[in-house]
Amino acid sequence: MENANILDLYGNKITVTDIEAAIQQAKGGSGIDSVNQSPFKLVNGISQEIEGREDEHSTVGEYWSDALVKLNNLKTGIKTTCVLTCNKNGFNDYDILEHETIRRACVPHGIKKGEMFNVYYGENSKTGIIWRDQLIKSLHDATLVFNGYCVRYNGLYNEFQVTHDEIGRCEEFTDLSEAIEYCKKG
Repeated sequence: MENANILDLYGNKITVTDIEAAIQQAKGGSGIDSVNQSPFKLVNGISQEIEGREDEHSTVGEYWSDALVKLNNLKTGIKTTCVLTCNKNGFNDYDILEHETIRRACVPHGIKKGEMFNVYYGENSKTGIIWRDQLIKSLHDATLVFNGYCVRYNGLYNEFQVTHDEIGRCEEFTDLSEAIEYCKKG
């Protein structure tokens, strides 16, 4: 494998030269939940706290678990990545990069599998999707619901597919906004 990059939990670009060694390192750190750390930026290889975020904390285990998911995604070709921008007020707020529709997610602390959390798409639209144990998995399984219609992105056909529980399969669109308009019209 050629060198590749991931963005860590705080948005630092990490160059990966040996994917298997990196995965083993992340596995080793992912169980360390007793040590907290503040968000940091890497400057010339040295970590520095991010100004204004000194009172935010995540565990070392959360950091390495996030890295492990991103490394496994890199290995399997999934490009979507998440950057933690804030973890105050009972929520982890993430910027979502390289996803077909979703640009931001707010995940409550302590969320359980099957519970809903908010995602944001387009200019200023919000909807809820189901938590599936990991943020990336939840995003890739995401179905956006409008007016009883469900919209999912199908990467194989590069289209947004609209379905309805009572009607079944409805239409396909190349643009999310067209799919949403279709759903709103009923």
